[in-house]
Amino acid sequence: MEYGHGTDEACGVDRDQATGNIGVARAGWHRFQTLPRGIQRIKEGSMSIAFYKPEKTVSGPSYSVWFKLLATVVSIGLAIYGADIALRYPLLQYGLGVKALLLCAVLMLIVSYYWFLRSTITIDERGITQTWLYNRQVEWRDVRSAKMIGIPFLGWLFPPRLVVRTGNSFSTFNGGTRDVLIEFAKISLAFQLKK
Repeated sequence: MEYGHGTDEACGVDRDQATGNIGVARAGWHRFQTLPRGIQRIKEGSMSIAFYKPEKTVSGPSYSVWFKLLATVVSIGLAIYGADIALRYPLLQYGLGVKALLLCAVLMLIVSYYWFLRSTITIDERGITQTWLYNRQVEWRDVRSAKMIGIPFLGWLFPPRLVVRTGNSFSTFNGGTRDVLIEFAKISLAFQLKK
């Protein structure tokens, strides 16, 4: 961070003439922060804002290896428990509702496990897309804010997620690789600087 002088009163954004760094106007002296790569300056009316666009397309699995391992252990444990219950109790003598409920539970476990293993996330010039049972997609023009959230002390198992606000709704994206998490951090920083 550097301190300098000079203000563009029309847009409320400062630019240090020597370094080109951009800062927010503060009475008298101003604090300048270099914008990370991928954040571009665009004009909207009389106001200049920061806008995120990735340098390159980043793609990878949505869940980390540790999370997939945990999902595998939990799924195997639930399958063994379900088989134990099926062998202990005469499930065929129960009504259709109980059978349907158990069948749906098994189906839900299989589908969830499959998509935990296969889900991918792609960040490109159009927006963010995460594949799952249904695809989640947010275009950059719809993004109002973005923030990374995580579970303290469990980042190795549950990496931080990117929460994106679009109008009245929120979308959460998972990243399972270092490259995707770095892009998440850039996106979060870009929209923090936008405020």
